[in-house]
Amino acid sequence: RTFLHRLGSAEHSARFHRITLAQADLLVKEASSQRPRNPLERRGIWKQCDSLFTKHSSNGRLSGDFFLEQSKGSSLSRSEQIEVLGLALKCYKRADPPIDPGFVQDLENRVLLLTVSQEISMDGK
Repeated sequence: RTFLHRLGSAEHSARFHRITLAQADLLVKEASSQRPRNPLERRGIWKQCDSLFTKHSSNGRLSGDFFLEQSKGSSLSRSEQIEVLGLALKCYKRADPPIDPGFVQDLENRVLLLTVSQEISMDGK
C-alpha cells in the first residue's frame, strides 16, 4: 500500500510539474508575442516564472532546465541572458537530488564571464 501511495504521489507530482512548466512557457510565449521592449517588463516576466516555480515548489532540475533553455533565445539581450541564467543557477542549486557540481560550476563561470564581458563593453562606450 505504501509503494502504491508513493507511486501515485510521484505521478501526481510529475503531472503537477509539467503543468507548472506549461504555465511558465505560456507566460513567456504571450510576453514574446507582445514584445515588451522595456527591460523592466521583460525582467518582470522572468521573475513571474521564478515565482510560479517557487510557489508550486517545482523540481529544481526541471525549472532550471526551463530557464537554461530560455537563455538560448536569440532575442535576449546580454543582461537578460545573465538574468535568466542566474535563475537557472538558482533552481539547479535547490534541486533534489542535487545537480552535478561540475555542471553548476560551469554555469556559474558562464554567468560570470557574461557579466564581466557586459561590464567591459559598458566601460568601452
